Amino acid sequence: MGGIPLERGRGLVEVLVERGELVKISKEFYMERGCFQEMLMRVSDFFSRHEELTVGDFKELLRVSRRYAVPYLEFLDAQGYTRRVGNVRRAKRLFSEDQGDGYQAT
Repeated sequence: MGGIPLERGRGLVEVLVERGELVKISKEFYMERGCFQEMLMRVSDFFSRHEELTVGDFKELLRVSRRYAVPYLEFLDAQGYTRRVGNVRRAKRLFSEDQGDGYQAT
């Protein structure tokens, strides 16, 4: 049984990022566009009811481990959705200001 060679796999991932089908979260993590939009929707809904979001809140919200939660939160900070203040995140801008998910691949 064969697999995809590493270099070809990387090339495919980059094509999917360029096409907007994957969102590059970090050097190690990518997220499918629909999952990314779902994450934004859940975080937006959370902020409609709360002023602050902790790593624990985020883990529970998305049902992910800390290994995934921290890079996702750092990505949201870098993209301007949230701002880290001590050990919590606050909404930096209204999520509804964006057309679609507002993410532009770089």
